[in-house]
Amino acid sequence: MLKQSAQLRLKTRLRQVIRQYTRWSSTFSVMYRYCLLLEHLDTTDDVLVDVLPAPTSNKRLLALLKDLKKIKSVSKAIQETT
Repeated sequence: MLKQSAQLRLKTRLRQVIRQYTRWSSTFSVMYRYCLLLEHLDTTDDVLVDVLPAPTSNKRLLALLKDLKKIKSVSKAIQETT
């Protein structure tokens, strides 16, 4: 039986990233990577389903990612003007 990371490796080159608490952009990075991985995750795997957010939560997470993208662009614009 393959571990989850080995199963994921068969589907995509994306890997786990350790969360850093120093900047809000790390939250964006984690959300962005999760949304990229979401389409590759096996939602029929009972072990995996137990630790994944519910499908309705995933919709909210995708909406949050859109908001974070807006914040990121504003943050970059502010940094460029200073």
